[in-house]
Amino acid sequence: MFTSYKLKLYQNIATMGYIGYALFPGTIASLVTLIVAFPWLIFLNSAAMFLLSIIVFIIGTYACMVLMRYRPYLKDPRDYVIDECVGQLMVMAGVLALYPGSFTAQCIGFILFRFFDGFKPWPISIINNWKPSSPFKKALALMLDDVLAAIASIGLIYLYKSWKFIN
Repeated sequence: MFTSYKLKLYQNIATMGYIGYALFPGTIASLVTLIVAFPWLIFLNSAAMFLLSIIVFIIGTYACMVLMRYRPYLKDPRDYVIDECVGQLMVMAGVLALYPGSFTAQCIGFILFRFFDGFKPWPISIINNWKPSSPFKKALALMLDDVLAAIASIGLIYLYKSWKFIN
């Protein structure tokens, strides 16, 4: 059984230090991720940023899985915002590869990510509408809809850059 200390640690991870309890928690978590991680882009390339998003994905999935054992009635707790951090880091990695050092492009990536995460068009809606039963699958679904939103955001930015290059 987990100690109270470990549960608080997992709660801090899942809520990004209690950002998840703020008004508009997903947007604030994404914005905090953008602001905190943007200076790292000076030192990290897009592959390192993507690796960081994978590490946060694994840690976040595990923390959410543990906590969902205590909240089995919730599939996507609003206060668990580590998934927004993962998605925003992925968007930042993709934008960094396409527009190195551009804060404007990073802000556009943020806006697109929030759009896709909030609106949840197909195929993001497939993951969002999935009703898993185990804590692991719930945690995975929680994280994957933001991964898909990040992929959609990066894809749209890539299409824009490709179109702009052609014309």
